[in-house]
Amino acid sequence: MFNSSTEVLMTPPAPATRLPIPQLLTLAGATFLVITAEMLPAGVLQLISKDLGVSESYAGYLMSGYAFTVVVTCIPLTHLTRNIDRTRLLRMVIITYLIGTFLTVIAPTYWTVMGARIFTGIAHGLFWAIISAYPAYLVAPNLIPRAVVYTSVGGSIAFILGVPLSTWMGQQFGWRTSLAGIGVGLAILLVFLYRLLPLVGTGGDARDEEARQAQERANCVDAGAPTEGLSAEAVAPSENRQEPVLGAAEALPSVRVNRPRVLIRRQSFAAALGLCFTVALYVIGQYTAYTYISVIINQQVGVSLKYLALVLLAAGLLGFGSSLTSGRMFERFGNRMLVAMMAIVVFSLGMLWMIPFPTSLGIFWILLWNAAAAFIPSFFVMRLLNISPTKHRDLLAAIYNACFNFGIGGGAFTGGWILSRAGIGWVVLMAACFVFISLVATLLLTLRIRRSEKYVLWESQQA
Repeated sequence: MFNSSTEVLMTPPAPATRLPIPQLLTLAGATFLVITAEMLPAGVLQLISKDLGVSESYAGYLMSGYAFTVVVTCIPLTHLTRNIDRTRLLRMVIITYLIGTFLTVIAPTYWTVMGARIFTGIAHGLFWAIISAYPAYLVAPNLIPRAVVYTSVGGSIAFILGVPLSTWMGQQFGWRTSLAGIGVGLAILLVFLYRLLPLVGTGGDARDEEARQAQERANCVDAGAPTEGLSAEAVAPSENRQEPVLGAAEALPSVRVNRPRVLIRRQSFAAALGLCFTVALYVIGQYTAYTYISVIINQQVGVSLKYLALVLLAAGLLGFGSSLTSGRMFERFGNRMLVAMMAIVVFSLGMLWMIPFPTSLGIFWILLWNAAAAFIPSFFVMRLLNISPTKHRDLLAAIYNACFNFGIGGGAFTGGWILSRAGIGWVVLMAACFVFISLVATLLLTLRIRRSEKYVLWESQQA
């Protein structure tokens, strides 16, 4: 069984009824620019290879070095900065990212480019530790899935517009000019961060946690619900108690305890850790292939390099459509939709491996792969926020980020190693195998969580 605690979730006394659109769009813009900068080598891999005088595999390792830096630094840095307001920290991170981007632009050799990428990766790790949990600071629990969608849309647009546009700019003006354009965008973003985002507090503020527990205890006492695991200081009566209402969408069905309806959810640190490691497996598979997508489109599918940006644009547009619907899909279907999309990714990669086939059919599998893959990161984040204990939310976001970037780095390294020895077809096959393993792990983890949740439901009914 998971080591977990039972928490009774209520909405705040005055829950937000509308999403803070300007703030969420600012976060989406930050996500867009950061992902575009991170994924830039995937679209201009062959240009970087020629400019720096290295093989395509070594050019791909620029993504590995970047990602492994995130893995090593994000958790300790998140811990060290836990008492800094999340908004102030986000501003500091973007400034560091801006500096690292321009250092990469002027770096003259392969190893100086690698060093600049590693410097930027330090900021990247903190960025994702902040941005993954930031929507939960802005909205009520029942609005978290939709807030996450807005934030994730920035990532989808990065694949729709950012990667194809940076690829086209790289082909026309050089990859360094393309990266410099991203740096200008980061400078503009800083203005919006200072003007629009409110101070939201720190991830490690014990007073915030005590206040949250006090509100939960007050609501639970009125409802007659079990209150194990809440602090003893939270027993004090409240003059303005609210009737309990439903919280986030992916929780257990509400159960009737005495008269009111109370939402019971088992939140588990161990289950959230299991989800993070499952994410690492999936991302290894995804980026084993995606890091070398320009090579796949060119050599495996047979598309000319002059049409590469167009194919990436089409794939990004489909991914954008997927991301727009991911919040409602998760609310309606939950983990079933996650499993279905992972299965489609496995199938699409498997079909790309099965050659020969007409170029048009190969493009279809590329598009299907990217459309399905666009759903998956948002689903993982929504699930993580649902099962993570509130007091560990920032730590788990950092661990999730470390696992995600370990997957990116591991995938880029694995794909490059196979590409240099066996060819692009085997890169695609290995990617499909990793995604399949993560699919099996997701199914097993979901079953384990459901058994735990059924026990909590039974326990609550006996109370």
